[in-house]
Amino acid sequence: MMLSEKIRVSLRNEITNFHLCADLNSIEQKLNSYIKRLIPKINSQDLNNWRVLILIVIRNTDAIGIFKRSRRYPSDHTYEMSISIPIPDEQQASYGSHKASIGFFNALNDKFYILEPNFKDYDRLD
Repeated sequence: MMLSEKIRVSLRNEITNFHLCADLNSIEQKLNSYIKRLIPKINSQDLNNWRVLILIVIRNTDAIGIFKRSRRYPSDHTYEMSISIPIPDEQQASYGSHKASIGFFNALNDKFYILEPNFKDYDRLD
């Protein structure tokens, strides 16, 4: 297994029609390019023949959430780390999307490390 295949990012979307507002494939490619630049700084020998999947889920939620426990899939030797990302609506940020508040609100709970999104630090969604 090549080193660049040991760690990858997968982007999922739970906001209805949000893919019409943002190019999610392009964002996923940028995230994987960033991870490839980080790989030389990681002691991948510790992974042995296992891989790491960083699953990023865009959802209608109230904060950035990093799931406290990784999931383990022995059948394909993969560890999964999950991160929930909120998208601001127009009330939270001038660049927000009206689609962000459509659908089921999924509040984070104590299973996550919770971080404030600080929407004011950005000027656009991407």
